[in-house]
Formats: sequence, C-alpha cells, structure tokens
Amino acid sequence: MRVHTRHAIYTEESVPGSELEAQLLESGAVRSSADDPFDWIVNAENRNEVEGLLRRVSADYKLFYEFEVDATDAIDRIAAYLSIDTFTPGIDTSKSAILKTPADFSLAATKPLIDSLGDITAGLSWTKHENFGELFKLSGAAELPDPVKLPGIHRVQKLTTGRWEASYDGRALMTSNNLKTLSSCGIAWITSFSDYSDTYQQEPFPVFSGNLLQTLKRAGASVAAYLPPEDFEITPW
Repeated sequence: MRVHTRHAIYTEESVPGSELEAQLLESGAVRSSADDPFDWIVNAENRNEVEGLLRRVSADYKLFYEFEVDATDAIDRIAAYLSIDTFTPGIDTSKSAILKTPADFSLAATKPLIDSLGDITAGLSWTKHENFGELFKLSGAAELPDPVKLPGIHRVQKLTTGRWEASYDGRALMTSNNLKTLSSCGIAWITSFSDYSDTYQQEPFPVFSGNLLQTLKRAGASVAAYLPPEDFEITPW
C-alpha cells in the first residue's frame, strides 16, 4: 500500500484580483472553495513550483498535508480520524450508525452497529447513553501506548484542563506499537502527541483502524484524515 499526498496552502495575500492570485492559478493551484480566497489545493507534483513562487514573492503562507490511500491491502497499517454526524431525533436507530451525541459529543453507536463490530474489535465497552436511550456510548477502549508523532507543529496551546492541543500541518504519524494496539482493538484513544523532543498530554480522542473503515463508512462515517505509519513510503514527503 502506498500513501500519496496533496497539499492545502493558506495565504492571506492571494486576494481576488491580485497578481499573486493570477500566479497561483497559472502554477496549477486551485481554490479549495469559491467562498474562501485564501485556501488553495495543490497536487503533489505542483508543490515545488507553488512553494517556489510563494518564496520568491516573500508571501506568508502555511502548507498542510492531506493523505490519500490508493489500495486496501495492508489496511492494518493505516489509521484514521473519522468525520461523524451528530445525532438528531430523525435518525433511524434500528440501523447501523455511528454518531456523536449533542452537548457532550460522546462517541455513540446503535445496537446493530455494535453487533457487527464483534469480530473485528476487542476490549471495547459500550453503555446505554443516559440521555439518548436508543444509543450506546463508548465508555471503555484501549489507550495507544505511544504519542502520535507530529513533525510539523505550528502551535501548542495549554487548555484550562491542564492538557494540550496542537495546530499542525496534517502529518500525524503512528508508531508500530500504536498500530499493533489499534489493529487488535479497532478503536483506541489517542492521549498524547510528540514533536520528537517533548511529549504533551491531550484530551482523549478516538482513532480507528483501517480494518473498520468500510464497516463504519456504511454506517454513515467518512474519513477526515489518515494517520500513516511513521516508516511508510509517502510520495512525495
């Protein structure tokens, strides 16, 4: 399995009608949306040209990575964050669904989905949600043994809880120990991240194994971001 990249670039100097806007369009960059003049999508093969342009004109910009997986073999060597809908009363809970609950944003699932996960997960505990009786929230899961590696941190901020959060460039890498734990459990909590020199405790956040992705996509989730192994071949880096 190979992981490919494309890039998002943010620069506030690309205002509509500017010379930089015209140069970016000419170099192969495209706007991520018609409503935002500052966000651009750049294919991997155009990255060097676009970055070279931004450096030549001394533009202030940030580069972000987005990973794409082009094969399904070795899916036990990939992890993902998921985009999950918030529960509303109109959702049919007699079908498989994975959801967030309002207010506390707990990770929750319907009984049919939990039953379907039995053979591909281990060590998960689900308890009936106190406010949404038709849903079961994830009340127990393994914690990943190692911090997630973030080689491109923009900013680290301490929260009122005493834990930390990071703004980073999209590269979140998994150690082999983390992938081994996640492959056996299916769902686990990320509780720390590292910039390769310091480790920071973060608010627990769920991460999902590649083995679960097809099942959870059918239940209404979508991949928000892939977390490749730290030793994966990524083209280009």
